[in-house]
Amino acid sequence: SNGKIDKRALPDPLGLGISTGVVYQGPRNEIESHLIAIYEEVLKRQPIGIHDDFFLLGGDSIKSIQITSRLKQRGYSLRIGDILQHPVIEDLSCYVKQVVRIADQGLFTGMIPLSPIQHFFFEGSEVDRHYFNQSVLLQVSGGLSEEGVRLSLEKLVEHHDALRMVYRSGSEGWEQENLGLEQGYLLEILSVSDDAAFIRECERLESSCDLSKGPLFRAGLFRRAWGDQLLLIAHHLVIDGVSWRILFEDLSALYDQYLRGLPFALPAKTDSFGYWQQQQRLYAQQEVLLSEEAYWSGLSSFAVDPLRKDHPEGSNLVGDVQTLSFSLSAPLTELLLTQCYRAYHTEINDLLVTGLGLALKEVLGQERLLLSMEGHGREEIGSDVDVSRTVGWFTTIYPVGLDLSGTGGITDHLIGVKERLRRVPNKGIGYGILRYLSDKCSAVHPEVRFNYLGDFGTGSPAESGREIFTFSGDAHGESISSKRLRDVSLDVSGILTGGMLHISLSYSDSEYEQETIGSVLSCYQSILEELILTVSSAT
Repeated sequence: SNGKIDKRALPDPLGLGISTGVVYQGPRNEIESHLIAIYEEVLKRQPIGIHDDFFLLGGDSIKSIQITSRLKQRGYSLRIGDILQHPVIEDLSCYVKQVVRIADQGLFTGMIPLSPIQHFFFEGSEVDRHYFNQSVLLQVSGGLSEEGVRLSLEKLVEHHDALRMVYRSGSEGWEQENLGLEQGYLLEILSVSDDAAFIRECERLESSCDLSKGPLFRAGLFRRAWGDQLLLIAHHLVIDGVSWRILFEDLSALYDQYLRGLPFALPAKTDSFGYWQQQQRLYAQQEVLLSEEAYWSGLSSFAVDPLRKDHPEGSNLVGDVQTLSFSLSAPLTELLLTQCYRAYHTEINDLLVTGLGLALKEVLGQERLLLSMEGHGREEIGSDVDVSRTVGWFTTIYPVGLDLSGTGGITDHLIGVKERLRRVPNKGIGYGILRYLSDKCSAVHPEVRFNYLGDFGTGSPAESGREIFTFSGDAHGESISSKRLRDVSLDVSGILTGGMLHISLSYSDSEYEQETIGSVLSCYQSILEELILTVSSAT
């Protein structure tokens, strides 16, 4: 009667809302209102009620970081662990607190001790350390203003301190320094005639940075006949997957503000990478972390056979890498993200790791497997540190031992993998801290790595609602030097874009025949689809 649509009376459109099996109840107080609004924004589903479950709505640990960040902007704080342990909004609301400490909003400069993942990088291959980047190609509808891009990137580098890092080798090893605004960034405006020239220019930008001088954040604005593309490049030492999400969101906001003639404004900073590293060094001496030593040391005696290869004597350089992939359909992806949690409280990683392990068992005969797992690395470490909106390389890499030698059914293996992953202390962050900051953990060297990068959507909408930048699938050259030695033989990653899960497997074509890897991926897809259908129907 008032001319407004009652959204709760509408049918449930695919991809927007889902049936969680609970009766909708709206917020009863201010905190529940904030949580519901943020859940709907991050999970892209509505309506969400106070009885809905975070995991049944498609939540994961990376989305929990986004939720805590947005809540902080509204003046409230919440631990990431609280969201994962209390997934129902009604229960979670009891753990929300008002913000009592504001991170330093000034420019962070000075020397910073290396983090565990940075130590891991510098102990690895010495070849072309300067050429080890992450890069993203953004598609733009229409043309981009050079002035708007320059001013937006300038604000990004001012706001996100880690983008101004440099690295030098000294008498006591590698050190990192956070420079001031004089460091800046690099932007080149380029016109190319064809795809080959485009890739050449991309690789020139990728390979030309200097670790000791910087800048380690650079961009190329390509004027092409059919439209503009923006290539963003950052050395991996200063960025990770969660950081890219932050940059996408901020870049979209800044450029949108430029177009609308508004003053630049970004959400408040969270704690600096330097402060985080101070807290990690303190955590390295705490008893709660030292008690993990026995768990991690036990993995060094986890017996596994060497990974079977077609050509064991083959080289394993970045230049040898080939990648094969598959994609799940949108309906199956939806089931994976939501309904698979209901029966066994399995998370996305549980199913993806189980499927991978069973595929390697089926094709390569690997019944026992040491897997190198990657995590976002922003776990709770016993302090009030908040890095939910901080850019840097926080990634954790830790080993997990899988035993798939039994003859049980597919759900038995899933439950076994789930229980083994749950036994990992504090999402694995302690392994690197014990190894590199406490020197109390021996190295383990898995031959297979797995990394679920989470949901990257299709682009990053600005505050005005329009999506200025979208991700381009166009080839844009190599982000890592072809001469570098790889640290694993099989590198498996999963990413969610456009409502579909995409799994990629990178391997050395000097070690494996394409037919072998194709069989692994085909088996992986078949098992994963069976797992999803079996678990989602067991409600």
